[in-house]
Amino acid sequence: MLREIISAFADLDSWTGDPCLPYAYNWLTCNNVSRPNIYTISLENHNLHGAIPNQFNSLKHLTKLSLAENMLNGSIPNLGDLQDLKILDLHNNQLSGSIPDFLGDLPALTTFSDTETLKTTISAERSQINCNKRHQNLKLT
Repeated sequence: MLREIISAFADLDSWTGDPCLPYAYNWLTCNNVSRPNIYTISLENHNLHGAIPNQFNSLKHLTKLSLAENMLNGSIPNLGDLQDLKILDLHNNQLSGSIPDFLGDLPALTTFSDTETLKTTISAERSQINCNKRHQNLKLT
């Protein structure tokens, strides 16, 4: 699944091998168990272009996904399986559409940083997400 994410972004294509062993790639962190899981991805300002790959949804242990300050476009894919996701940072991209409904169902999500494009279309959705009983303190930036 990570191979598909890397291949979606030409600028990451030089990354090969196991992302966690013997040392983690410099843009992600892995937990320290016998079979490591990726739990943060920080690809801020990596000159990434195109749509956000759906394969991020397969990284079930992610707690932080930051794709800020790139040239990503399209809508936010379904990340509803990321039940441990605390931070989703997508600011300074060229995303379109509205805030997806799945964000209101992520139990751990505390921070969602969106793009200016999305901010202009989300006034009703902000209220809906803020009113979700599981996210009384969701921080939208």
